Amino acid sequence: MSKERTAKITQSSLENAALHYLERYDSSSANLRRVLIRRLRRAVQGEIAIDEQVTAWIDAVVAKLVRLGYVDDQRYARLKAGALRSRGASARKVHASLSAKGVEQDLIKQ
Repeated sequence: MSKERTAKITQSSLENAALHYLERYDSSSANLRRVLIRRLRRAVQGEIAIDEQVTAWIDAVVAKLVRLGYVDDQRYARLKAGALRSRGASARKVHASLSAKGVEQDLIKQ
């Protein structure tokens, strides 16, 4: 991979990717973190490792979006659970779905 491509990985580019994702989907903070890591791995095609700097950027982007209210785990859990229940999903299915999206157990129980 050329240095030109790796130089494009910045906190700003990660934030843009996160905002683009959130334009289309609601997400929990843990799920957004996984989405960004998966997208980054796909972009670099395993040619470079995701180092501590990039991980710190991802954490900072997610924290910023939580602080700004774009990502709200409680809202996400409530809306996702409501949508699943309206489609007839069992409590067990709702729990499993929220767990898979990285929602904390305390929020799931609420």
